Amino acid sequence: MKLLQEVSHQIRTKIVHPLSNCLNLSLRKKQKEISKVVQQECQVLQPKYTTKAGASSPTSTDFFYCSPTHSLCGSRRNSKSNTHFAVQQPITFNNCQRNSSTTPTPTASPLPLLSTLASLNVNKSTTTTASNTAPSSSGTSAPSGSRTMASTPVGNDEALLASARAFIPSLTNAMHKGQAGRIMVIGGNEEYTGAPYFSGISALKVGADLAHIVCVKNASPVIKSYSPELIVHPILDSDNAVEQIMNWVPRMHCIVIGPGMGRDPKILNVVAQVIEKLKELDKPMIIDADGLFLVTSNVELIRNYSKVILTPNSMEFSRLISAVLGEEVKPAPSASAEKVKELAKELGYVTILHKGATDVASNGRLVVCCAGGGSNRRCGGQGDLLAGALSVLFHWAIAFGDRGDAPAPPELLAAYGACRLTRECARLAYSQNGRSTTTSDLVRLIHQAFSFLFGP
Repeated sequence: MKLLQEVSHQIRTKIVHPLSNCLNLSLRKKQKEISKVVQQECQVLQPKYTTKAGASSPTSTDFFYCSPTHSLCGSRRNSKSNTHFAVQQPITFNNCQRNSSTTPTPTASPLPLLSTLASLNVNKSTTTTASNTAPSSSGTSAPSGSRTMASTPVGNDEALLASARAFIPSLTNAMHKGQAGRIMVIGGNEEYTGAPYFSGISALKVGADLAHIVCVKNASPVIKSYSPELIVHPILDSDNAVEQIMNWVPRMHCIVIGPGMGRDPKILNVVAQVIEKLKELDKPMIIDADGLFLVTSNVELIRNYSKVILTPNSMEFSRLISAVLGEEVKPAPSASAEKVKELAKELGYVTILHKGATDVASNGRLVVCCAGGGSNRRCGGQGDLLAGALSVLFHWAIAFGDRGDAPAPPELLAAYGACRLTRECARLAYSQNGRSTTTSDLVRLIHQAFSFLFGP
């Protein structure tokens, strides 16, 4: 026995430990090489504007920073390289303090990370306002107010995730039920009961306290049977549906419109009236699925409303482009960043999140892209999960506010965070289930993915 222990000790000290140190050194060297290559390949595309006096100065918010999608791979961050997550000042959220310096280091992930950003690059000393913004062809201009951006483009995954972590509220006993989020999902008919369920349960799993589902009467028992956590209102097809829905709306923080809603003209008319009233109350909205069908048929419903995020897939995006810009764009796995930005601007600077092989989000001024994680499975329901997660992050981002020193405004940080979370869920689920992966597998992994990306 002593001989075996001695042999084992010699193997560990003379073979295993040196080999491990060698591999770690090689990995760190490779990470540095990859980082250097990525920095070299990133390009800043900044159009030059000339004043009458001949001086070069920005006269529009139409700046564009683009980081190409990289096929380079590197291992995830570790505790030694986690210092760049830190935000210097403590962050408050509804009287609860979250100091990013206490954010635990995420556990290591076995797969590589890929991410890209296209972001605004404005000199730190330059502030762009609505007064020097050229109106779009629809007669709309950038919303009033100003935004100062860092002179150095901070468009990488870590910068965006660090900013997203900043607005996530801490879990403390000082908060009351509902404070972390009350979400309403409007959708669900007899055929499509799963979609509103996935949006609602995802909102709860991400961190919302309460999730309400507004659906037609016949869909209610089915959705209720999926989960006791969801509050289900079978009122979408009632005679006074608008009035009943609006009785609940004032206490909601964000409303998701479209999952499983269907295209019944009566239901579409109800939802159109609800959207108009939501705008009057200045309520944040996520519009997905059949909600986008409604918007495509009447784009004035959301034009110039800054607190709405549209989440089209490639086919829905093509229909929107056709309806708004009058152009025919074939559905593609990844949308053109310029087209997403153009469409968002034409709609009056609303936010559009195009879902695809690379997710592309724009508010008409900035473009943020996300290509990290994901899987090759295209099972139904993943977009509903994204919509639910986005509703919670959008609420948190708005409550935290636009601090100006972040690489993107709240709506785009929320969009990026929701994309990264959904893609990480998909990556984890696919690594475990492969071809058998379904959206229920993704829902089960929301906590693990969220903890890895944002902390507990």
